[in-house]
Amino acid sequence: MKYIEYKENRQHGTPDFPYAYYHITPMNPRYNMVLHWHTQYEIIYVTRGQLNMMINGAEYAAKSGDALFVGSGLMHGGTPEDAEYECLVFDADEYLRRCIMLEEETAAIISNVFVPSPTVISGCPAVERIFSALRGRRKGYRLIVRGGILELFGEMAFSGGEGVPKGKRRLAALKNALGVIEKHYQEQISLDDIAGYGGMNKGYLCRVFREMTHKTPVEYLNYYRIECACEQIASTDYSFTEIAIGCGFCDPSYFIKVFKKYKGVTPSEYAKNR
Repeated sequence: MKYIEYKENRQHGTPDFPYAYYHITPMNPRYNMVLHWHTQYEIIYVTRGQLNMMINGAEYAAKSGDALFVGSGLMHGGTPEDAEYECLVFDADEYLRRCIMLEEETAAIISNVFVPSPTVISGCPAVERIFSALRGRRKGYRLIVRGGILELFGEMAFSGGEGVPKGKRRLAALKNALGVIEKHYQEQISLDDIAGYGGMNKGYLCRVFREMTHKTPVEYLNYYRIECACEQIASTDYSFTEIAIGCGFCDPSYFIKVFKKYKGVTPSEYAKNR
């Protein structure tokens, strides 16, 4: 069973309101945001601590009160430092498209002609209004959310800038390798396997991973396996041995060692805190 997908295909929100709100705390099995990408836009708002984000290979540190806008198709992930954060994932639906039909700058953002460079947004009233409305969900909150997003698009169009550098070849190689890990993480795969399945040489693969994730491919494979294990601990009644084997660890004791490396606690300690 796949517990995490690098390219998210799930529907966010509902057909009439395609905006999904997530409140992430240390108790959430997806507290660490593994690298992934999706066609929707995302606004990440930090409410406590610090969230260290990696977006298309660039690093950003967002502190309490800061937000990040992640454009469509950008590879992103994050490591919290005693943080809580909120995410709004949304489609540029027909309502938004109609609203900006005659407005060239925002239309360019919606259509991905111009992809704003990810940046830390501090003290933005529009962001604060959006997330306050999502928390309270009082009558009319959907209008506030949509209006706040249009205001945010307007601010980004006004600020201009170069747009995010695509780094298409490196990003394509990373997405390809991550897809291999997602598909084969339950198997006994090596660096040679990841490179071979992805159709690239080991040297280039290692350089791309180091540059864009600060981990080797094998380190990231184990990190991904542990994140999948956390989801299974939170959502199934499988034994730790079953989870270890199901996540690609032949040796349960090695699974415990790697789990503690990435989570700071053993699997049993993690389960007790759920």
